[in-house]
Amino acid sequence: KVSVVVLTQPVQQVLGASKFGLRGSFLKDTLPEVMENLKKVEYAARFAVAYFFDKSKVSWPFPWTVKYFDKGDVRYVAHDTARRGGASDEPMMAVLVHSGVPLGMKLGDEEDPFPTAAERMQSELREKLPELPWDSAEVDPYCSNIWNDASYISSADGCKEVHQRCPAAALDQCGVRDDHCT
Repeated sequence: KVSVVVLTQPVQQVLGASKFGLRGSFLKDTLPEVMENLKKVEYAARFAVAYFFDKSKVSWPFPWTVKYFDKGDVRYVAHDTARRGGASDEPMMAVLVHSGVPLGMKLGDEEDPFPTAAERMQSELREKLPELPWDSAEVDPYCSNIWNDASYISSADGCKEVHQRCPAAALDQCGVRDDHCT
């Protein structure tokens, strides 16, 4: 008999209160007070978008690798390729961008918040960091996520495509890991 089960999924998924909710009867023996406490859990939702630039056409124009911003929809930008030590064998330069909590909270309940969030973030990136050609970057739909509602690729074909297009460390940042591709 198992006495403890440790789940690493967000509580919303465990309770089945998200579009990626878990299914099953594992909650039937959960004490009512535990269920009530789980329902009170709140998240600081953020969006993450991975932008990919062809390294033969675009180079990183800034002296920093990671930058935080105090205001706006975009709060974190990382030259992920450099952050991982260069990864010179990768043809694409990965830039990870995270939103602030206000954008995540505002759009988090929408049916499909990603296009709106990505457009708002890209618009702000054009203003904050005009040195990069944001409009020519590849934005892979597999590498967009909202952190309070993890989305994973469950098919082997989907994972194969992600691994061909996305740098390995960017996959981890985007919520796609090798152990989800079995």
